[in-house]
Amino acid sequence: MVNAGFVLSLLAGIVCLDGVAAGPADPPRVLVLYSQRRELPVNQQWERGIREGVEANLGKPAAIDSEYLDFHRLEKDEERKELLDLVLSKYQAIKPDVIIPVHDGIAGLFVRQNPFPDAAVVFCSILEQTRDQLPHSPKMTGVLYRFDPRRTVQCARRLIPSTHTAIVISGSGEADLFLLEAIRADLSLDEEIQCEYWTGIPIDTLCDRVSQLPPGHVIVFNSYMRDRGGEISTVPRDVLKRISSASSVPVFALYDTMLGAGIVGGCMPPVDEQGRLAGEMAARILRGESPEDIPFTGTSMNRFLFDWTQLRRWGIREKDLPPGSVVLFRQPTVWEEYRGYVIAGAMAVVLQSLLIMGLLVNRRKRRRAERALAEQLQFETILSDVSSRFVGITSGAVVAQIERALACIVEQLGLDRGALFRLSEDGRELLANITSVRAGETPPPAVIRLDAIPWMWAQLTRGDVVHVSSMSDLPADAVLERDLADRLGVKSVAAVALQENGEVSGMLAFGLRTHEQAWNERVLQRIRLISEVIGNALSHIRADEALAASRNETRQLAGRILTAQEDERKRIARELHDDISQRLAAGAIEAGKAEQELTAPQPARAALAGLKQHLIALSDDVHHLSRQLHPAILDDLGLKDALRAECDRVAERDRLAVNFRCGPLPACVPRDLALCVYRIAQEALRNTVKHAQADRVDLTLNADMEFLDLEIRDFGCGFDSAAGRRSAGLGLASMEERVRLVGGEILISSNPGQGTSIQVRVPWPEGTNNIEDDP
Repeated sequence: MVNAGFVLSLLAGIVCLDGVAAGPADPPRVLVLYSQRRELPVNQQWERGIREGVEANLGKPAAIDSEYLDFHRLEKDEERKELLDLVLSKYQAIKPDVIIPVHDGIAGLFVRQNPFPDAAVVFCSILEQTRDQLPHSPKMTGVLYRFDPRRTVQCARRLIPSTHTAIVISGSGEADLFLLEAIRADLSLDEEIQCEYWTGIPIDTLCDRVSQLPPGHVIVFNSYMRDRGGEISTVPRDVLKRISSASSVPVFALYDTMLGAGIVGGCMPPVDEQGRLAGEMAARILRGESPEDIPFTGTSMNRFLFDWTQLRRWGIREKDLPPGSVVLFRQPTVWEEYRGYVIAGAMAVVLQSLLIMGLLVNRRKRRRAERALAEQLQFETILSDVSSRFVGITSGAVVAQIERALACIVEQLGLDRGALFRLSEDGRELLANITSVRAGETPPPAVIRLDAIPWMWAQLTRGDVVHVSSMSDLPADAVLERDLADRLGVKSVAAVALQENGEVSGMLAFGLRTHEQAWNERVLQRIRLISEVIGNALSHIRADEALAASRNETRQLAGRILTAQEDERKRIARELHDDISQRLAAGAIEAGKAEQELTAPQPARAALAGLKQHLIALSDDVHHLSRQLHPAILDDLGLKDALRAECDRVAERDRLAVNFRCGPLPACVPRDLALCVYRIAQEALRNTVKHAQADRVDLTLNADMEFLDLEIRDFGCGFDSAAGRRSAGLGLASMEERVRLVGGEILISSNPGQGTSIQVRVPWPEGTNNIEDDP
């Protein structure tokens, strides 16, 4: 290794030779010593101020040498002393007249090993505490500064009233901790705010922590030269920029060099002015004044400085700032900045500029309109072609045309795949009925459960077009949709609900698996239009199918009615042939016997009495058969008494407890309404006796000003109402048809083991609204 003493001696010799060559005519020399490297913005501001102060007040040229020692890279005082000795040895032959140690990091170290006792020393920007620790010398003066963290925090509380905690962020280097001690001492005098000190936290961790700070906190940035792990940071201003951009709360600082790095502001010593003041003191000494006659000064220079952009960021009004505050980086209006140029050149170029701008804008609009029109024409051609193909086609051809329409849309929009999903019968799944997939792509899933896309389905049922350019854009409550997209490899999707007769019956979905894509409004409008065309086609097909089913049901009902008529005629013929005609023949025989006996001396009264009873029974049976064919009791006694008589007859004949209740009814119930209600009650009672296996049935008839209500409820075995409706017999069909003919509604509900309930509501014709009390 090369001997250090030899290097120092060689360097000193070279400097001495330089000094001899320079001669006595050299200008006065000023040596400025910085403890940190040149790149720090604060050093550049001090340097600029010192040079301006010397040059503006000396009146003649001066040689100003600046040395940057970069102390923060050296952890031991011995290393720093060796570096300082090495640097100062350069000036042994050309001794400086004034030495300016800048900041506290080098002030004390220089005084303890100053090799130039004849040179005046002007300190720049040192704390009062540092000045008090230095030995008194008539050759020393300088510029002091005072930290004002307490006034900065008090200002923050006034500007942001919710503030209750100040977070002081500092590095763990020697210079950082030295300044932090002064900040801690000043903030300890304020008992109204809670302070936390984050020292030496790694920058990445620090940015993560400040991003999670809740309201009520503010950050006060000190300095950050080194973290607790010994890692040397970049320029503290760059660290501050990262912290400010990540922070969720306002950031304040104590140096004006930090303005523009994301801080709101603070009560700060102006670095430029301190450097300029130190330069002025050096110039006065070079002009002949004694340092002893120039007192230390600078502690009253602090002022409130703020960044205009950060005030706007955090919603702080300028009128709330402390009096005398200076707001920097205010963005001037165009008029304020270019007023002179605008006034001078406006009249000459305004017409030409307007004309050129108009032509450019018109050309841009025309080209944009041409492109949009071409795309619109192409899509409308496809849409018109698709729509025309749905006109007059059969149900079997609809699927092929929908497949063709999907293929056209997928190709025209440059998508990977499209699919038409229909809602399952139980309403829990979406079934992929029709798909169109670009060559080489996998088809969409055949089944998607609705509980796997709750957020998406909620949007679709509201009528929105769901479009996601990137799965990272999904909201936080779309967790299941994000999982499904990851499983299927979908990167971008757009979907719209299919509606048939105003009800959502499925969805039309298009997706991309190869790349993400932004869905503009034109594309979404086209997807919406094609979904409406397909939805209308499906609605027409569904209507055709429903009409065909209705016609088929009508034919089946007509057949059952004819069969029922024939059965009824057969039954009546059987009754007339097997019962009544035979009983009439038997009556004729008995009448003949009675006629023979009347010629006898003693007439047979017993034979006449038997014939009488036989004729009475025959008359009752004929009356019963007549009432079955037509309930004349309705015309004679009215609806209420007819129903009561039918209930009494069923109760007596079939041993069934029938509870009949009737509220007030109009004086005259229209015949068609009365017949409808009576026949429904009659059919329901017959079904109860035949199928329900019930021991009790309740029949309730009520009326109000608008409706006539009938409810029949039994407590028997019940049946599956859904299955019963699919295989409904003539009884249920006749009930529904009777109610439909009078414009009413019928609800039949039943479950196995829970009995059956039939509810009928029939509207009164106009003019039938006089309700009478039950007599």
